[in-house]
Amino acid sequence: MLLFPGTDLTPMLPSHLRAHNFFTRDVTEAGILEDGNIVKPERYKAIRQTYEDQRRFVTLYDTENKIPVFSAYKYRGQLEERNTNNMWDGKYHKQAIDDDYKNNSRGYNRGHLFPNSYALDLKEKNSTFTLTNIVPQAESFNNGSWRKMETCTKCILEKYCINNNDAKEAFLVTGAQPSINNTT
Repeated sequence: MLLFPGTDLTPMLPSHLRAHNFFTRDVTEAGILEDGNIVKPERYKAIRQTYEDQRRFVTLYDTENKIPVFSAYKYRGQLEERNTNNMWDGKYHKQAIDDDYKNNSRGYNRGHLFPNSYALDLKEKNSTFTLTNIVPQAESFNNGSWRKMETCTKCILEKYCINNNDAKEAFLVTGAQPSINNTT
């Protein structure tokens, strides 16, 4: 259950992720992970995403580019609650700040790696609104093809991802890659 050998993430994970061997040793991202180890631990940090004292999901965060590399979470369907849609500060130092997204003349907005529409309930939805789960996305992409992909994926999750207890269940990792040309 180690995502990064030598860094036991098991205690960081929410209990519903700990119990299912969600992470394995062979998760690899070019230049970031090698044989399951963080290549540059001073740059990439594993963050336990906690909201109201409960672990919700895990993020691997790039402190240099101030964006998440990926967020890992469990899909369990959703209850009929609406989120507050407010950003909250996960209080992780070396993270992006709200001002990084304000007055943006380039047309970027906040793209969730763990989409709030995939969260089970209001508290889990609110937990996705931390800047350590957000990547800058071109507005046209975030509101266009990315939104369509999230919607299509959710339909598949709803229809086909049913566990032995007849409950919705899927384990997902959503990632981002920083642009070479569009960093500020």
